[in-house]
Amino acid sequence: MNNIKIALMTLNTIDKIETTEGGLLKIVKYLSKNGYIVDLLIPKSSTKRRKLDNVNHLEITCFSYPLKNNVKLDGLIKEIDYMINLLNILQRKKYDVIYNSSMGPFYTNSLLSILLCKLKDVSYLNEWLGSDLLIYDNIIRKVIKRLVLSNSSINLVQSKYMYKKAKKISKNSLVFVNPTMGVDLNKFRPKYNGNSNSKREGVNILFVGRLHPVKGLDYLIDAFVSINEKYPKTKLNIVGDGELKNKLERKVKTLGIKRNVNFYGHVPHDELVNYYQNADLFVLPSLSEGLGHVLLEAMACGLPLIATDVAGPKELVDERKGGFLVSPKKSESIKEAIEMFIEKKTLLRKMGSYNIKKVKKYSQKKVMKEKKFLIDKLSKK
Repeated sequence: MNNIKIALMTLNTIDKIETTEGGLLKIVKYLSKNGYIVDLLIPKSSTKRRKLDNVNHLEITCFSYPLKNNVKLDGLIKEIDYMINLLNILQRKKYDVIYNSSMGPFYTNSLLSILLCKLKDVSYLNEWLGSDLLIYDNIIRKVIKRLVLSNSSINLVQSKYMYKKAKKISKNSLVFVNPTMGVDLNKFRPKYNGNSNSKREGVNILFVGRLHPVKGLDYLIDAFVSINEKYPKTKLNIVGDGELKNKLERKVKTLGIKRNVNFYGHVPHDELVNYYQNADLFVLPSLSEGLGHVLLEAMACGLPLIATDVAGPKELVDERKGGFLVSPKKSESIKEAIEMFIEKKTLLRKMGSYNIKKVKKYSQKKVMKEKKFLIDKLSKK
């Protein structure tokens, strides 16, 4: 046991972490397995925890916050409440590394943690997930981002594009590209040797992600109207939940394509692989994306990709080798790219096979090993 004590901070509740089996849960388990003492600093959960009960070397400190998710200014209230509790805990406990994996749009927990780390000479690792670095760009937030970047011991970002953005904001900051958890290649893999789903008459198109304006789903649905009319055997499967769900369902009904569009809502992470394996083609029409972790999962399952030519996705999609890049907000471009695969189905297998090879450098094992190396360096400063 290495006795390195880490405070792992997040604004997500334990309910969300456990039901998604997302990056943070993977990180917690990996660090605990490797002998780190992890104190998970987290908002209070409404249900009894399940997946973290038997994790060795793990402590969980829960905070409460007063408002529910649908109340205006809830995000700011959460961060203020988190900040007050965090101040109390960081003053009482001694850590070797503070690891923040969820800043929120107001950055209060990052600023407070950095201040305390400076006072107590503790290393601070800040992980930028995407929107926190790329989208929030008013004058005040630009100043705050510069402060966080320049005063963090290490900044982790998801892609090369985010690296360039971070260095442009604060050229002297220490930044490393390290996708949150990479992709588990033992779990996410093709159902067959390559993607042989292309033998069926229609084509199954898959989207996985939040139903949020930044994901650009309106443009995919608009593109599918023409696809549905010309190729009636083609299906669009939408996996995920979010604020736009009801609006998008009404839109699909109004456009008369409800029969061939399926909304599956939230799907536990353990079950996602089934949706990838039964798809032919993955489409991510995002307007902004730090990397696009769902693209990695789709690639690992042998799917070709259609993604917008923004930030992270253009690092993952090798044009005409692993898929096609389209302009954001361009339904016509999405439609044309989908038609290319429908008209020439050999591309499905060819590009899917290419992606299986490319995604290996993003393996979870490799990403976690790099993360451990950086944390070890910080703890020994």
